[in-house]
Amino acid sequence: MIQVFTFCALPSLRGLAASNPIDRQVRLPTARVELQSIVAADPNVRAASIVDMSGQVIYATDSTVNEIWSERVFVQQALRGQLHASVPVREFGEVSQYYSAPLLNNAREVAGAVVLRIAVQDMWAALDNQSDMWLVDENGVRIADTSAKPQTFVALEPLNANTMSTIYRTKLYGPEITQIRSTNFPDLAVAVRRRSTPVTWQDAQGQVIHAAMERLKTNSWTVIAFASEDSIFAAVNDALVLQILIALVSAIVAACAVLWGRSISSSNEKDG
Repeated sequence: MIQVFTFCALPSLRGLAASNPIDRQVRLPTARVELQSIVAADPNVRAASIVDMSGQVIYATDSTVNEIWSERVFVQQALRGQLHASVPVREFGEVSQYYSAPLLNNAREVAGAVVLRIAVQDMWAALDNQSDMWLVDENGVRIADTSAKPQTFVALEPLNANTMSTIYRTKLYGPEITQIRSTNFPDLAVAVRRRSTPVTWQDAQGQVIHAAMERLKTNSWTVIAFASEDSIFAAVNDALVLQILIALVSAIVAACAVLWGRSISSSNEKDG
């Protein structure tokens, strides 16, 4: 996100976004070089794009030129003047994220947006050393899963028709996600919405699961760390169960600190 914040200040990109269709052809070569350099400098950056105020891609280093992105959340947020990091999306045969930032004209008005598509491993790496942890978004959909059997893009409970319609219309999780499967953890979904912690639920095998959770301070994502009751009692006696639960909370705090440090959201940049 810090990179995107830096790139949106480049005069060549700002000038391209603010120009009319005729002047745009004059400004395009310089902006093209800048964007291609950005992609070439970091293998995790899959593509860089410029979007105008209508949401149309006016230049991109990939095949998305002239596509209309007005329904995509990362574009809508940038055109409202906000820095934004999207949920992971499945697109172009891989899972990635979109990082976006507004481009301002000389009057300090939003004239377009710069968008980077980044390999999602950059975010998922924040949880690499944590097992049995989920990151869920505001819809209760798992966008990171370090459990033994990961189920990314699976909701905690069935989503209602309006939510599903919005997800597909905005391509929230990418155009290659044509169905959002769900598990049946309604108690956990309610706990996430209410920010209730600790919480207990039963998994599909009937095992009792204990968990702690924490909402990220900079967006509506929630980190959940969990362990089965059997695994807790198999290794320790009753007196240490509380310590195990405290350890779960500590794991949550550590994960959140790493995620914040990697600038998953943009609040610090906006404050600046």
